[in-house]
Amino acid sequence: MAMAAASARSSAADTRKPLAAFVADAATEAHVRRVTAALGWADADVLSATPAEAVKRLASSATPARLLVDLSGSADPLADLELIADVCDGETPLIAIGTVNDVDLYRKLLAAGVDDYLVKPLASEALAAALTALGAAAAETEDTAPRDPLGRLVAVIGARGGVGSTTVAVNTAWLLAHDLKLKTALVDLDLYFGTCALALDVEPGRGFRLALESPGRIDNLFLERVMVRISDLFYLLAAENDLEFYHTVDRDTLREALHVLVQTIRRNFKMTVFDLPRHAARTQVSLLTPPASLVLVSDPSLAGLRDTIRLAKMLQHLAPEAELSVVLERCGAIKGAELAEKEFEQDGSIKIGSVIPFEAKPAVASTAAGKPLVCVAPRSRTARALKQLAVKLSGTEESTAKPSPLGRLLHWGT
Repeated sequence: MAMAAASARSSAADTRKPLAAFVADAATEAHVRRVTAALGWADADVLSATPAEAVKRLASSATPARLLVDLSGSADPLADLELIADVCDGETPLIAIGTVNDVDLYRKLLAAGVDDYLVKPLASEALAAALTALGAAAAETEDTAPRDPLGRLVAVIGARGGVGSTTVAVNTAWLLAHDLKLKTALVDLDLYFGTCALALDVEPGRGFRLALESPGRIDNLFLERVMVRISDLFYLLAAENDLEFYHTVDRDTLREALHVLVQTIRRNFKMTVFDLPRHAARTQVSLLTPPASLVLVSDPSLAGLRDTIRLAKMLQHLAPEAELSVVLERCGAIKGAELAEKEFEQDGSIKIGSVIPFEAKPAVASTAAGKPLVCVAPRSRTARALKQLAVKLSGTEESTAKPSPLGRLLHWGT
């Protein structure tokens, strides 16, 4: 169905309903049910509904593999079909049916993107042939269409509260998008107390919580609606849910929703950075299938060392295929009371991948401006360390990372 802007296929395409049919009368509904039963589509949705009612239903459910829409009595068939296209996957095949046997209307519908138009009363053989043809065409397109490689995932987890994990997540995501020119999504998985939106001085989008409660809502259209566009290559998915309306989602539903979310995002972005609360790591980190990296952030404290060792062991067990990197943040913030890097590595269970020095002035400037530190203080030691980390996480070599002319000018002499 080509009437909407092209979008990637739904990540849950293999679990879609084979057909959603919206018909205008009981006789047609019964006829379509007989045909779908003969085709073996027991789970097809066949409903008596107007095009407007079809729009409402499709907006709150996963897009089916095929659509059949009855335009009988529609005052403006093309406008109704456009509204349906706005809430569906842009490549979903569509058959329209109606009572008007008019060549001009038929041509207009085909030009608008409708795959076929059948006149009522429907002939069983014609309807079955049309539906089967749509299935064959969709399968051929699926098999022959080039597939882009899956986007890389990065989960940033704080070993303790206040160690700077959100700072690492926000700044590396910004660098991936702006310095390395990779389309990047930043996802804050703390729906109540997350601060990624605050760090970027933007209002979080709406609908994140509802999507986690209803996995069927998560598709490419959902991403377009709820993600906040920071720049051409940088998008944010976050929430700030009211504490009075604390939601309870059963574990299976939440896991299904996160699985669909992860797969949908990585099909649309080269890089996805998750700011993952440590309390959620046990149940969610296994969803990060390769290519993926886990970034465990700690401050150089004794408590940080203890929790880093414990969490690293758990993460390596739950996601053995993901690359684990330990980052020491806020180094130098409390001089004389910090553990050295070699003390973190002395038992051999962890190895420090990056050390991020603490500089008060850039940190304060970043908070005051509502911008990433690497943006307001690009020549600082903190920014240089974060840039090196971003390059490592991107999977690219430093030699292939080409900053913009402005970026080279800002970093000159540092």
